[in-house]
Amino acid sequence: MPLSPLKKKIDQITANDAGEPDLYSYIRDLLIRRTFGIGALDGQVVIDSKLNNSRRRPDLVVYRSSNGKPLRGPDYALAVFEIKKDDGVEGNTKGVLREKRSYVQTGTSWFFLIDQRVVTRIDVTDRVALDEALSSRSTLPKEIATTWTWAQLADPDSFAECFEVLSTANLELEAELQRFRRNETPFSVLDASGDGRALFGETVRTAAELLREAVVEIIETRGIPDLVHANEILKPMIADYGAPVYDWADPQRPVSFEYMLDRKLRDALSEKLVVEYERRRQDLMADLESVLYALRLEHDLLQQYAERQGVANASLLKVEKDRDKPNAKLLASLAYETGSLILSRMLTIRFCEDYGLFNVRYISNGGIEVFWRFADHFDLPMQELLRQTYRHARDVFRSIFDANLLDWAIRRDDPVLSRALERAAYILSRWDFRTVRGDILSGVYDQYLDVSQRRRLGEVYTRPEIARFMLEAAGWNGSDDVLDPACGTGTFLVEALVQRLDQLSSAGAINVSNVREVVGHLHGLDISTFSIALAQIQVFWHLIDVLRGKTIGETREFARSILPALPLFGGWSSLDAMGATFGEGEQAGNTAQIGMTFRVAHEGRTHALVPAGFERTVQREYNLVVMNPPYIRSERTGSADYGSVYEEVAYKNTDTSIYFIYRALRQWMKPGGRLAFIVPIGMSEAAYAGPLRRVLEGFRIKLVADLEGLGKATFRGVKRPTIIMVVEKTSPSPDDEVEMLQLGPTALIDDVIDFSKATRTKVKRRQMDRLAYVPEFLRKIVKEADKKLLAEGEDVEFEVDTESVSDATEHLDAASEDPGTKMPAWVQAMRSNEDGSDAILTKFADGDVEALSALSDLPRLGEIVRVLWVKRTRGKVAEVQDDKPTSEVYAFRPELMFNYGVKLGGARAFSQLGDTDCIDLYKGQNIFPQGLLGAPLGSWSLTAGRESTRYIYTYADHLSYKNTYAVREISQLPTAAPVQEGNGFQNTAYVVELIENFPLNSYLLSRVVQFYAARVLRSSVIEDLGCHWYKRTLPLLPIPPDLSVERLEALRVTGQAALDADSDIANLYREIDALIAKGRQEDRTVNRLIVGGDALVAGIDLNGVSEKPVPVLHVQEVGDEIRTSDLFFRLVVPNADLRTFIAFKLARHVEDNPDAELAREGVLAVAVPTNLDDVVAAIRSLTLDDLEARYMNALDALDRLVAEQCGICDSHRDHMISAMMSDPILSKMRPMLAQRGLRVQPYADHSEGGRYE
Repeated sequence: MPLSPLKKKIDQITANDAGEPDLYSYIRDLLIRRTFGIGALDGQVVIDSKLNNSRRRPDLVVYRSSNGKPLRGPDYALAVFEIKKDDGVEGNTKGVLREKRSYVQTGTSWFFLIDQRVVTRIDVTDRVALDEALSSRSTLPKEIATTWTWAQLADPDSFAECFEVLSTANLELEAELQRFRRNETPFSVLDASGDGRALFGETVRTAAELLREAVVEIIETRGIPDLVHANEILKPMIADYGAPVYDWADPQRPVSFEYMLDRKLRDALSEKLVVEYERRRQDLMADLESVLYALRLEHDLLQQYAERQGVANASLLKVEKDRDKPNAKLLASLAYETGSLILSRMLTIRFCEDYGLFNVRYISNGGIEVFWRFADHFDLPMQELLRQTYRHARDVFRSIFDANLLDWAIRRDDPVLSRALERAAYILSRWDFRTVRGDILSGVYDQYLDVSQRRRLGEVYTRPEIARFMLEAAGWNGSDDVLDPACGTGTFLVEALVQRLDQLSSAGAINVSNVREVVGHLHGLDISTFSIALAQIQVFWHLIDVLRGKTIGETREFARSILPALPLFGGWSSLDAMGATFGEGEQAGNTAQIGMTFRVAHEGRTHALVPAGFERTVQREYNLVVMNPPYIRSERTGSADYGSVYEEVAYKNTDTSIYFIYRALRQWMKPGGRLAFIVPIGMSEAAYAGPLRRVLEGFRIKLVADLEGLGKATFRGVKRPTIIMVVEKTSPSPDDEVEMLQLGPTALIDDVIDFSKATRTKVKRRQMDRLAYVPEFLRKIVKEADKKLLAEGEDVEFEVDTESVSDATEHLDAASEDPGTKMPAWVQAMRSNEDGSDAILTKFADGDVEALSALSDLPRLGEIVRVLWVKRTRGKVAEVQDDKPTSEVYAFRPELMFNYGVKLGGARAFSQLGDTDCIDLYKGQNIFPQGLLGAPLGSWSLTAGRESTRYIYTYADHLSYKNTYAVREISQLPTAAPVQEGNGFQNTAYVVELIENFPLNSYLLSRVVQFYAARVLRSSVIEDLGCHWYKRTLPLLPIPPDLSVERLEALRVTGQAALDADSDIANLYREIDALIAKGRQEDRTVNRLIVGGDALVAGIDLNGVSEKPVPVLHVQEVGDEIRTSDLFFRLVVPNADLRTFIAFKLARHVEDNPDAELAREGVLAVAVPTNLDDVVAAIRSLTLDDLEARYMNALDALDRLVAEQCGICDSHRDHMISAMMSDPILSKMRPMLAQRGLRVQPYADHSEGGRYE
């Protein structure tokens, strides 16, 4: 008798002697092939599904579906599988379950443990019962665990009994929602603390996405068509009475018309039209009733978003044609905030339900059951449940559930939103909100508030530990009045509240009066009413513990007393001057007048001009101002003319954070008050912040914390280097001590920033000035030049705007009449073309000031850069001279032969047939100290004239290609390459021509020079420790005072030795990479070798390697182990060849990635080549052939020579070298040498994305 298909498949499972992964496919077949009766969808059963963005991968996961579409994510993972070979489960069921307990997800009901002998199905719905079973000494109880042998499962009835729970019907979400409506699903059973924290965040994120997508669908499929229909209804009235005028403060008849509102226009109408107006208007409102919401979306809510984001002529009707442009982004913002407000209120309701603050449940089990009995009868949507719930909740928490413009979607009965609300309520119902406390609350918004939307509004989420640190550093004492003028969702205020509540609780002094006084000190403002609503909710969440044990009546009284006392106000800009005076002297009067003008510009609105309480709060003074101000560039700030209101600090591309800081300094801080803020590091050195830095000179800086070393951890995924600064409104002194903190990767522990791990030192205020480390004669010149140019607001460009150049340099000349401060030509040329050179330095360690000071009196690189004297006529070069002219002196201006390469502007700029004077054109990433590596972009004609901007090539006829170098504009450390005639550069590089035979490429390799550049000259810092090197900074590099032929030759020879040694290493790395590629074999990883029992991995032990990613600085072999700088990384590899190879691969990973983190999965994923012997022999030759030692010895020799030629003592030299090797930031910065650059940055990446820019 032939075997049944089921028996055949089971025989394949039990007889399989291949690897364990083969079993995954067999089990999957049993579930998805209809032959076997279960019939799950192909996309529902996933092998090695990564859970919750973690490194955990169950062998199989079975997901629910909705309308035939598989639903991924922890909330829908109905079943998880762990599959073992042989009898790996039968004799150790409980042990395997205990080990894999973390596989159980939010929506998991079943855990299948399978080997080649048995299948054990475990009901994990009741997590308390599961954990009790795992903690007991007995076997798993029959109430939750059932076991079948494969022989038993060959019987179709037994097979169905085992796997029927995963049938198509049971996997359909709609069936589960029906059970939810009948109160048959478990609720308030999941613990959000500990390991549940991440899963809770996933649930919140899933719910947010459900609601956001529903709102978008409503607007696109109903709202926009309804808007079109509404416009058609309006047309007859518009034809007779002019444009509609909307007054949304009148809910009965919000639509009027232009001609009837203006007396002269009304008098011009016929008597019939005037008489019929009110009747027709009343009929119009009846016709518009069902679509009036669409008009309000278009003319009220969308316009508010447009104003915040600086979008002109915004309209929902433009969305379809504007998918990736401003109107589509406005729609995304509207949907995001509408959905998030609904979810925030649902979360608050769930808190109240689980804490017993309501008499009954509303949106979880029980409440849902009651509602659906009623809703099914009257055909009501879930919106009705929320409307009723809001009404009841408002009686207790009025400020949180008060009507909001964003409630438009809840007021409608769209079935799309109804379905989304039910699903959101279902997945939220599982969680016990009594376990959602503390830092889980503070971080919950980071889990679901869309990052891209917040960045568009200049907002980033502030970590709670950052807020705590800033409050502590600013001396928050509980009695201070605090203002956060851009409070967002209230992180700073919540942390301040938590601190005071802890103090009151410890003293046994929690009562209504004391809590009311505490919240009365916490003031918050935000342009978004949505953010303020969320801030109020956050405050309430953190008051939950205060309400624990109180009766419903006491809770109502407490909430009614406390929440209205919380001074949080939104819906207007904190930057509106409202007639206040900020500036000094003439600017003060201007500011007051402009402030009033700003308000008048908004008086067309008939509703309240400024929200109640906002004006009173924004005009007060405070003991403490703390903020993470929004970073929005001036071109995106909408109609508000901040540049005029804040004239004292307005400059070019100023962003709004500058204005917030300025107003805090000038108005919000009381005398003796403190300001703590976190902003991009550009505030300390960028030209746009130059005016603010001058204002700061009148205040005392108490602390600077540099967070660049944390990388993307500061704002969770946003690579924005930042600093924290604490300022006091007291008279400053150059000798004030400032506490300096640097935070690196070791300060991040379990995704929490530990400020106690920061490197700390103290410096004097004057030692934080970049210009403190240039020759004294230059300090005054450059400082005065900066001030004058910034005062004039110059935006002088190299090739254009000659009058601006002339005016600027005349100011400089006039300021330099004192012979002792006469401006050298190179400084004048450097300053007339670019922005200021001043900066507040933010990175210091002990000994840095003394080492940098040793370099301060040396000559500067700018002194040996060639200067041309240029006469222009109507913006064009008319004459060029090598020497300063003796006649027509004021007609010529100096130009530094240090400028960008050509800006092409597009592919058409490349050479074409018939072009002459062509050169090969390279990008900045082709530049290495050894020379140019990689292929050029293409050929470009110096004379064809199709480029956008010529920059240095304006003077192509004057380039001698003697002592000429190309310098990367962007890199971690300055990098230069010698340039030969015939080679040219695009504007990602500078071309520099020197008047001395100075080996710039070799000189920049010295760690002495690198230390100075990294500590003093870095500008416009970007991600991964990279930065821009500018014409206003690089010429300030110190150089040796004696540039005799003998000394320059010594520099060249010594530097070349280091370059040669590096090239040898680079060549060997190429050989190693080629060998690894040759021996590459699919799936030959450390993990597969372990699973297959390969002798190569005998004795390997990864238990000492953290399962969570940990930051790593160094990798080394110690005996049989591979160790790193992290205590939680210890890998035992007995096989010497494999150990050397793994160590090499991990070290390369750390070398190539400044934010490197390692975890156990990363080690398991290392691919092991089949020619391991050859690869390891090549790796060991790095040491055996002394290549690494040769390079380090050559580099040491270069450092010693540079230090000797610059007159630096041994102790200062050694400090600089040590810092470049061990400082948490400096040690990750490396010059773009051949051995590293060829791996880290592709040197000939000519992808279309940035090819011509």
